[in-house]
Amino acid sequence: MVFFWQFPHRVERLGLVSSGGLGGEVSPLLRSVALPGASALISLAGAERVTGGLDRAGAALRERGSGLGVQLQAIARALRPLGGPGAREAFVHTLRAVIDARGQRVGASDRLYLLEAVPTLIAWGERDRTIPIEHGRAAHAAVPHSRFVTLPGAAHFPHIEAPEMLATTLLDWIAQTEPATLDEAAWHDLLRRRAAARPRAA
Repeated sequence: MVFFWQFPHRVERLGLVSSGGLGGEVSPLLRSVALPGASALISLAGAERVTGGLDRAGAALRERGSGLGVQLQAIARALRPLGGPGAREAFVHTLRAVIDARGQRVGASDRLYLLEAVPTLIAWGERDRTIPIEHGRAAHAAVPHSRFVTLPGAAHFPHIEAPEMLATTLLDWIAQTEPATLDEAAWHDLLRRRAAARPRAA
């Protein structure tokens, strides 16, 4: 999304998958990372004995046909690189730039109107508990002509939990839409129309 705001003429379509930046709420786990002392907790979580245990438990659950197994393995994969101090501090610093103890600090809701001429896909895991699916529904309502797709059985990692379903969704969307061609004049016209539509202060 940020790349689109900065270089709209280089974006033909925009696909958002379980996207951040579309509302304030996030899971308590993500909010807790913004608290003091989070780096030490992440250090423990990234230890090999923890990530290895999660990975093994996930594999066992997958063998039994449980969807929770994929999620545990995805969490293990995400935590494993955070075992080292440099990676851990970079992760905490980056996350705190956008999330605090109350939730997401940055949002794109006031700029979604800029996507009116850009084919936009909003895909969300039906069981996402990290970022609420309601954020996707609200963004879909705010972006004219957007397509909103829920992915049954997937949570916050649809590219891992339902890769074939997500790939099919993306390919169908690309095949059924025409790429946008926003030049500088069209971009300025869109901004001018929005400015003119805003109510003036008394």
